[in-house]
Amino acid sequence: IVNRSNMSCDFGRAVPRWLLSTFNFFLLVISLSALFIGILMAVVPDQVISLVSHTLNQVSLTEDTKMKISSLMRLNLVSDVGNFLICSSVSVIIPSSLGYVGAMRESRILLFLYFAPLLLLWALQLFTFILLPAFKNILDYLSSWIAKKSLENYKGESEEENLISFSLNLLMGTLSCCGVSNFTDFSHSQTFQLTKMKLQKIPSACCILNPEKFPWHIVPEDDHCVFVPTKYNSFFMQGCLIKVHNLLLDNLPIILVALTILLTLEIVVVILAVCLCLLQNHRKDVLTHQVVIRKGRGG
Repeated sequence: IVNRSNMSCDFGRAVPRWLLSTFNFFLLVISLSALFIGILMAVVPDQVISLVSHTLNQVSLTEDTKMKISSLMRLNLVSDVGNFLICSSVSVIIPSSLGYVGAMRESRILLFLYFAPLLLLWALQLFTFILLPAFKNILDYLSSWIAKKSLENYKGESEEENLISFSLNLLMGTLSCCGVSNFTDFSHSQTFQLTKMKLQKIPSACCILNPEKFPWHIVPEDDHCVFVPTKYNSFFMQGCLIKVHNLLLDNLPIILVALTILLTLEIVVVILAVCLCLLQNHRKDVLTHQVVIRKGRGG
């Protein structure tokens, strides 16, 4: 009876152990690769650009594709993407390392450090998801505040764009909008005011853009748009916050499905980690009981 119980316990431990270790192993591989690439891009961005340029000359791609990829190889943009990869990969490496080592070594301490923050995050996400309508005004205010804060690092045409400028240009050009509420938001951006062209009123991304060159190049259809914006050559009075809000509402079913899948995945991982901890305790109880029986028979 003891042997059968021990075998069932070992089989029950093997399943969550294999699932947890495999899942976190893949996360570790991906995050470590991203960390390596991010360090290269942040430390030696010029060498990365040279490597990409050399690779493009060796591969058989169309000239148009090569020009599009080369247009993204800007020093500040590559460096900022590298810093972003470093931060995001480190935030994944730490929990995935705890989960992988904790599952392989069946360490209750590491498993607890792994699933406790994940469970807290899951509860916070579920709480926000359920009570989202009640906190709509607060979320709108926070979204507006964060968006306006990001504009403080927006660079004008006289300097090479960074990751924030590139992202905002892509957003404004795609959604045909300007700033958070309208073009006046850029008047509060000190970085934009210092790096804009003389007499420039709005960024080029707020103008009606050349569709053949967007998104690789931000080229207004009207060259005078940035100096004299009107409703005929720009979207200077249309804020991006309401456009993003409408976009989310239009894709609400897809977002709900994605959030449901994410919450389900997180709680499954938490359950596997908790089961592995509990089965580890059960295994020790069985082994202790087996040792006691053997000692009793020996006596």
